[in-house]
Amino acid sequence: MADQLKVFGGDFVGSEAMYEDEHIFVHTKSGSPYDTTYPANMVAGVELVIEENKARFGLIGLLAVPRKEVTALIRFRDGKKLLATMNSDAYKKIVAMSLQRQP
Repeated sequence: MADQLKVFGGDFVGSEAMYEDEHIFVHTKSGSPYDTTYPANMVAGVELVIEENKARFGLIGLLAVPRKEVTALIRFRDGKKLLATMNSDAYKKIVAMSLQRQP
């Protein structure tokens, strides 16, 4: 399942991004959908910027489900950067990606 990244800084401002299957896909809105792809070995590092607890409300607002939202700076091996907000599960997966070695 794809995790959406809310991009608001770096080299991809105004773009849409998602994480799925050890890849970060970026749609720059100037090309075809998700025209820039970064596989695991292209993630150079991830820096935690902000971690927040948010409540998501269920049926009719009766049940509040806590969730963590993380803002992180992702650095790619080509020198580009992406500042995005994502759920904590996506953050953990992207950090794991950054620990993989280049082939």
